[in-house]
Amino acid sequence: MVPTGIKSSSPSMSEGGSPGPNSAQQDALIQEISRSLDIRSISPRHMGDVSMDLYMGGILSWEEYSMLAFQPELHPDYDKTIGALLGKKAEPDRKRDFVSEWEERLNFEMKYNAGKKDKIKRATTIFRTLYRIATIKEVFN
Repeated sequence: MVPTGIKSSSPSMSEGGSPGPNSAQQDALIQEISRSLDIRSISPRHMGDVSMDLYMGGILSWEEYSMLAFQPELHPDYDKTIGALLGKKAEPDRKRDFVSEWEERLNFEMKYNAGKKDKIKRATTIFRTLYRIATIKEVFN
């Protein structure tokens, strides 16, 4: 069982290129995630778990998973490092809107990393995936 309680019925794409879940299986996983949580109100700690579900379901690549799963506020020295620079304390259990956060991240990548097309592509995939989860929830719930 994966951390959010959602089971992936098939393996993800392996490094050797063996087939992963088909589109219908991926759609089913997206719908299941959208029914089980609100991606617009989720904690960084929980997002780490959801990102694993998306990777294991073949929806995100390893690189995309790594970007989404990395939550700086979970690091034990956050308050002394990044938090000190930003003047913020870590709040890894405070819920936030990850669709908006990744929209901002995508805009940042396009503005300041325009030459890094792979990074922009990965951020775009993450944003679109989160947006899709949120939209399904809004339409069907």
